[in-house]
Amino acid sequence: MNAIQKLTLTNIRQNKKRTVATILGILLSTALICAVAGMVSSGVESLKNYLRAHDGDYHVWFDNVPAEQVSLITEDEHTARSYIVENIGYAPLADGLNPYKPYYHLIGMTPEGMTHLGLTLTKGRLPESEDEIVVSDHISYDAGGSLQIGDSLTLEVGTRVGSDGQELTQLDPYEIETDENGDPLYPEESITDTVSRSFEVVGITERPIRPIENYSSPGYTLITLADEPPEGTLSVAVTYHNAKQFVTCTQQILENLSSAGLDNIAASDNKDLLEMEGALAQRTLGVLYTLAAIILLIILATSVFVIRNSFVISVSEKTRQYGMLSSLGATSRQLRRSVLFEGLILGLIGIPLGILLGVAAVLILIRILNLLLGNIMVGMHFVYSIPPATFLLTIALGAVTILLSSLIPAIRAGHTSPIEAIRGAEQINLSGRRLRVSPLYKKWFGMGGVIAAKNLKRSRRKYRTTVISLILSTSVFIALSSFTSMGRQAAGMIYSDHGYNIAVSTQGNPAMHEAYDTILKQIEAKKAAYYYTTGADMDVRYLSDEYPNRYEGQESEYVQVFLLEPDAFNALAQEAGVQADDGLLLYNQLLTYGPEGGKKLLDAFTLTASDTLDLSFLLNDGQQSVIPVRISGLLEEIPFGLNNMTNGACLIGSIESFSKEILEDSFLSSLFIDAQDPDQAENEIRTLASDHTEWTLSIYNVQQEVRDTRRMILVIEIFLYGFIIVITLIGVTNVFNTISTNMMLRRKEFAIYRSIGMTDPQFRSMIRLENIFYSLKSLIFGIPIGVAGSYLLYRVMANEMDLGYHFPVVSILIAVLFVFVIVTWTMSYSLKKTHTDSITDAIRDDTY
Repeated sequence: MNAIQKLTLTNIRQNKKRTVATILGILLSTALICAVAGMVSSGVESLKNYLRAHDGDYHVWFDNVPAEQVSLITEDEHTARSYIVENIGYAPLADGLNPYKPYYHLIGMTPEGMTHLGLTLTKGRLPESEDEIVVSDHISYDAGGSLQIGDSLTLEVGTRVGSDGQELTQLDPYEIETDENGDPLYPEESITDTVSRSFEVVGITERPIRPIENYSSPGYTLITLADEPPEGTLSVAVTYHNAKQFVTCTQQILENLSSAGLDNIAASDNKDLLEMEGALAQRTLGVLYTLAAIILLIILATSVFVIRNSFVISVSEKTRQYGMLSSLGATSRQLRRSVLFEGLILGLIGIPLGILLGVAAVLILIRILNLLLGNIMVGMHFVYSIPPATFLLTIALGAVTILLSSLIPAIRAGHTSPIEAIRGAEQINLSGRRLRVSPLYKKWFGMGGVIAAKNLKRSRRKYRTTVISLILSTSVFIALSSFTSMGRQAAGMIYSDHGYNIAVSTQGNPAMHEAYDTILKQIEAKKAAYYYTTGADMDVRYLSDEYPNRYEGQESEYVQVFLLEPDAFNALAQEAGVQADDGLLLYNQLLTYGPEGGKKLLDAFTLTASDTLDLSFLLNDGQQSVIPVRISGLLEEIPFGLNNMTNGACLIGSIESFSKEILEDSFLSSLFIDAQDPDQAENEIRTLASDHTEWTLSIYNVQQEVRDTRRMILVIEIFLYGFIIVITLIGVTNVFNTISTNMMLRRKEFAIYRSIGMTDPQFRSMIRLENIFYSLKSLIFGIPIGVAGSYLLYRVMANEMDLGYHFPVVSILIAVLFVFVIVTWTMSYSLKKTHTDSITDAIRDDTY
């Protein structure tokens, strides 16, 4: 270590406050870089784990593989892991509700396959022997079955074949279409070679992954333990060593199978998992990485600016010292290296501490996410995952930040002229003309105002640095605070737009209105309603010119018709102040979106009370039923519950006014309930449903969704405000470092002012004016930039939900208060350090 490096270390030790402030800036920027990169990598890994758990931990799925040839896949050099599914056979399903799924499909899986192929158990346990099965929960609500844990099931299991004797699989839909004469368009199929097998139901699972049962598959999946070894036709799920080479690996395996005479092997990839592992282009992942890159660039730019300021101040402090070293023979290169060496030392301290803080922040955020979102994203568990590459990236960006921060000050130090540096002429090389100020300063603020204005002109570079730091902190705070407010407003709209807090669905079966009536007798509700819903074409003679879907020459318009039980219809009519008769009520407001995305309500039709029109209903048998109807009244507000079912004009009538054929063609809406206690009402409905196994209910707790949404908003706020706080801390560090060091450098100046007779009130007036100039200049630029940023975020959010732009008054007031407080506090703190100085000692002091 040479003499100049030793001198640099001495300066670092002596200037403890500036050294600590610089290390703090490096630490915070490094921590933020590490936290952002770590949260991205942890988030991606968490999503991968979620996809592996719900969609299966495999890359490619092979179907129709004979058991004797399965080794061509499982023992391939590219295969890392493989899981086998045994296709045992089909059994008829009696009295199923879905005509396109008339079978049970029995498959066998190994314990490893059950663990890694997306099998999500909701009740009970997995099968442990070949006479135990688990069934998927959608059998009950789709097929009308009521299989429960402990039930016994005897099946005639066989091979599903077409009329040509070809074996059919889950990839072959069940075709039931007929021609105009009612004859089937497709040959009949059958189940052959049946074997009777008995099972006990030991568990209930969610619907299996799509390769096992997609939405066109003809069989409901039953899962048992696979034979050892598996027999017959198998499916094989494969995970490759290198996901990015899955296309090449799959082609090679298919070629090997083809060489063995197997040309009918179907292969499908696990698209979502492959996208997350980078094997396929993925928009969401691309947006995530782009957003992270933008944030890292903001952090990098901010940090460079802040840390560079510390080195500029350091060079300014040591200008005379550099001049003396130059006069003693130090070269420009040695002086530059001294500044870079200072950056190296501070980086060796700040970067490791920043990484530790960043890792701690990631661990805390992951814990918060799991606590807040555990009940929302079922099965999603956030994990800590920061690969070594993330630490290398953090170190590299931290090193680049320090290098860019110290490079320009280092060059300036190397160009220092010895004589000018010793005289200090470079720091006061200003003409009198450049220091002229308006006479108004003296008139309004006295001599203190004149001196304050001239000080800012004389120290323009330091003044500009402080102002830009404040502008950055102010604008970021205003923009992101406004964005979080919009998020909270959007979360509130979810509940206010619904009007109800419980919705109960029966999959559209009109006969289930009896279940609704039973529920309403059991629970305590402030308001409730359900509707028979159908659609009709209506005469458009009364169509409004404002209606956006109007087409020239059209003669009819589709309109939704909602029907109520007589008592409910009479109550609605009475509430609307119209006479309840055989007419219909019209809600005439159509919700549309303006050219700029804003919501707008307009009248869809020019219909009035007592107008008549024809409604044309298309029945199930293909015939049309035309019914003349009369409008008996107009509704000012959309009926309870319908705001979630339509965004257009609709007709509301009584079921007594319509024929049996139209009612049979209708669907039953959800039961909408505004309950006193939504959670208690949900529990009561679930208890009723368990007592009535013939019901197939789906219960939707809106209040629970509101709570979940608010927790999501809270998580977003934690991230946004965390980002705001760290950026603000970096800015505050810079402001404190700049102002406090500037005050210390002006010790001699302040002593001279007092020596020529400046009183304490005049001195305080000068400092207060400098404080005001700093604050106002930063607010003049920071507030408009922050408002522009908030409006830009609003426009982005308005593409999905336009709630109107609200000027961020509160955020601006907080920002104004923050700027004045931080500047005032910093100046007051610094002045306390200089005010007790002896005038004589300060004037004679050549350290600064």
